[in-house]
Amino acid sequence: MKTLAKLVLIVGLILGATSCSDYIELDLDNLGGGGGGSSELVGTWDITSMKMSTFQSEILQEQTEETAPGTLTFNRNGSGSYSITSVETNVTESGSFDWFESDDKVIMNFLTLSDSVTSDNIAIAWEVIQGSSTTQEWMADFSYYSEREEDPYGNYVDPTEYLMRYEIRAYLRKQ
Repeated sequence: MKTLAKLVLIVGLILGATSCSDYIELDLDNLGGGGGGSSELVGTWDITSMKMSTFQSEILQEQTEETAPGTLTFNRNGSGSYSITSVETNVTESGSFDWFESDDKVIMNFLTLSDSVTSDNIAIAWEVIQGSSTTQEWMADFSYYSEREEDPYGNYVDPTEYLMRYEIRAYLRKQ
């Protein structure tokens, strides 16, 4: 689950969405302007840190933070790429995405996910919490239902659905 959350971030990331057979396919050519966004995002950004919070039935279960996990590159034509190294595994994951901006959102449609968590594209809408031409703070929030066969104490019980929610904050600095 942590690997998925990391994908959402940079790429970002995705747990419940990866189990769906359908995915969002964005046609950036029909968005007026051919995709892409403001000149402020164009360029390479260091992800200075990312914070992930995991909630089960709206109760905080875990918080993690990674510093300097990788980079995002935004091209003027609406294409981009990412590279992130997992602190846990020391494995670098990289891939490409399409992107555009709408109001205070940055939408990233990941075209390749090198960790093979999913074979489908994944689109993530990041809310821009704070943004300037040199620093950005983004937040993505997603939920899904997960089925568990044990209670929080490790006792096996009848399968129960739990609402899982992930909140990811990314802090970026332009190179």
